[in-house]
Amino acid sequence: MVKELIRGIRTCSKAERRDFTRILIRHARAGSDAAFSELRRMAEGGGRTLLARYSPEDQLAGIEALGRTGRKDALLLLRSWRKYREVYAESCTGLACGSDHMPQWTALVYEFHRAPRRLSEKLRYTGPKSSPAEHPVSLTPAEHAEHQAQNPYHIAVSLSISRLEKTIGR
Repeated sequence: MVKELIRGIRTCSKAERRDFTRILIRHARAGSDAAFSELRRMAEGGGRTLLARYSPEDQLAGIEALGRTGRKDALLLLRSWRKYREVYAESCTGLACGSDHMPQWTALVYEFHRAPRRLSEKLRYTGPKSSPAEHPVSLTPAEHAEHQAQNPYHIAVSLSISRLEKTIGR
């Protein structure tokens, strides 16, 4: 039954996908690892078919669906996607990026390295830019919260984590 649902969600129209997602949530909540894996694949923006991937709207729906599964492994997965690292970045214009090139600005980029690539790209944000002579400054917790409040993917992950914490406890 779950295999047919997975086949259905991968090949159906966008209008039908919401109904298939609800059914997969019920199966994942009941303990189906295959249903949980497909919801994870959806949240990650993985492939639906050989030539098509889950859309950004599907990713958001997949993240929300993971939050509705009531599973501890969903909570651990979503929490791991929230972990970030600061990466130093500097401007680079055209082909003049050699040792004789003076960058126009530097900044810290916040990469969510534990999230899959397609999701990580949507979660990533950059801190304030500074002159090359100065070392870039880390964001304060309030500034992190501000960046995350403007990003629908951060909002979806936060809401799903909150929902799971209420359902299964911390």
